[in-house]
Amino acid sequence: MSSVIPARSAGMLSPRSEPITVAEWLESPDSPEYSELYQGMLVVPPPPDADHQHVAMSVSSALYLVSRDDGGVTMQAPTAVGLGPGDGFEPDVLYLSANRIHLLRRRLVDGPPDIVVEVSSPSTRTYDLRTKLPVYLAGGVREVWIADPVAKTVSVYEPGLAEPRVAAFGERIPSNIVEVGTAGLERLPPSAPD
Repeated sequence: MSSVIPARSAGMLSPRSEPITVAEWLESPDSPEYSELYQGMLVVPPPPDADHQHVAMSVSSALYLVSRDDGGVTMQAPTAVGLGPGDGFEPDVLYLSANRIHLLRRRLVDGPPDIVVEVSSPSTRTYDLRTKLPVYLAGGVREVWIADPVAKTVSVYEPGLAEPRVAAFGERIPSNIVEVGTAGLERLPPSAPD
């Protein structure tokens, strides 16, 4: 389960309790190495497990091949995405088309990527779906992919759609932006033991 830390009262930046901005989050030497910002509060997700990493690498590799050919960019966490003054996330994978590459800065993507991918786990599922997904969609992300290594599905959300398009691992990921086929998700290694 992700931990929400009142950024200033937790001693991250100062003893005050007001929310912080994306700019303060990026400049703070005291921020945890992997943290996110939701409504000005630091959120520290748990570390990813092996299944999460395998799924993220597979999807990232497929998107990288697309971006290499179309002049876009694919990046993996930790890459900050600023979606307003108090919201900054580090999606597991992001894709910027050539049309949105101007959003790329030295320390963050300053605006909505075309695609963000979150690899959901039991400990982050609620945070990914109830907190991050609405912010991504309201912030202008064209597609949000929620890859679930437990259910072995990829759900593709778009602004204005009531329900996501869902594919099982091994089926074509139903994106309207890029063609990555199955992203090799049917070839993942067996789950690692606890």
